[in-house]
Amino acid sequence: RSPAGTSWTARMMGPGDPRYLNPSDSGHGRLLLGWEQLPASGPILAPVEGPMDCMRNWMHGIPSLALLGKSMSEAQETTIRSLRKRFPCLAIMLDDEERSMQWRIAERLCDAFEIRICKLGKAEDGSSLDPGAATSEQAWSAIDRGERYVGKRSAVSERAEAVRAALGIRR
Repeated sequence: RSPAGTSWTARMMGPGDPRYLNPSDSGHGRLLLGWEQLPASGPILAPVEGPMDCMRNWMHGIPSLALLGKSMSEAQETTIRSLRKRFPCLAIMLDDEERSMQWRIAERLCDAFEIRICKLGKAEDGSSLDPGAATSEQAWSAIDRGERYVGKRSAVSERAEAVRAALGIRR
């Protein structure tokens, strides 16, 4: 359940099975899984990709909303924006292979929130670590190390400006 409606999802676990089974008319692009569990307020909120990512973050004490896909729809953006007074910071934590989507979501929401782009790093087998498989320590560390997104100016230019200021160099 979320402000835009109600649906369900199920996950198949066998080899060769589709990962998720959803009703064909679910309209998942407008929904945000985890909405009903949100606290009244908090320092951060973590948008994630899927249900397992969301549930795992909640287990770690990280309020999260699953986009139920690899991108954020306009309806989801509107709903997330409604939370700006309750959660000042978004810690965007999509699967690592969706890195470019994290930046696109950050650009769309940076006028309403402080944004942190979170990267979980590598799993023991060397593959990219998925939020749904991260330990509590890994998830919180990714948030602590999250790269601050500052809008169209990149975080690199923000760091360069800080160095110039420290050195007394004016542009």
